[in-house]
Amino acid sequence: QDVLFHDGKVKSGRRGDLHIIGELYIWNGKPNEGTNSPIADITRTFNEYKILRGWRWRDPVTGKWRDLMKRGCADTSIFDEVNERCIATEFERPVTIAGELHPGIRFERADKGPNSVVTGSALMRERFIGTAPGKESGVREAKGLFIVESECPEFLRTVPVLPRDLRYPDKISDAAENHLADACRYGIRFDLTPAFSTRRRWVA
Repeated sequence: QDVLFHDGKVKSGRRGDLHIIGELYIWNGKPNEGTNSPIADITRTFNEYKILRGWRWRDPVTGKWRDLMKRGCADTSIFDEVNERCIATEFERPVTIAGELHPGIRFERADKGPNSVVTGSALMRERFIGTAPGKESGVREAKGLFIVESECPEFLRTVPVLPRDLRYPDKISDAAENHLADACRYGIRFDLTPAFSTRRRWVA
C-alpha cells in the first residue's frame, strides 16, 4: 500500500513495511516517569483509546465488542507471578466503560532470547536506513519502510535521540527513556501474521 505524506509526496509500499499508527504512553509528563496507576485503570484507558481510534467496535449483529488487533506482545516480566499475583492476568480482567463490561487485554510473551536486544535494535536501524532514498538513485532501494504517524508524538520525542550504551555500542542505554523503542523492537520480532481481522465492518 502506498503512503501519502502531508507534503503530497507518495512512497510505494512493499511487503514487510512497518507502520506505527498510534501510541498510548502513560506518563506523568516528566521524562521516564510513569503514573503508578492501577492496572485496571490502565486497561480501561487502553480500551477507551481503541474505541476512540475505531480499533474496537460493537458488532451490529451480535452486539458484542470486537477488536481489530487480536493480540500483542509485552515484556516477559509481566508474566512473573509474585505473591500469587501476575500482572498479565490482571490485564486480562474485564473493566467497565460507560456502564458496560469490556474484555481486558491479553498479551503474549515478547521474544527476549539470547541476543534479542542486539538483533531487534539492528532490525530497527535497518528499517530506518531502508526508508531513506539511495544516495545515487534518489529512490527507495531497500525493504522494510518505517512509517511513524503524527499520532505518535512520544515515539518521535524519545526514539530518535536515544543514546548507545557506552560499553555495548550495539545496544541502547538502559538509563535512557527507551520504553517505546523496546515496544517497537518487540513488535518487529513478533509474528503478527494472524493478528489482524480482515473482516469488513459495517454500521446500521
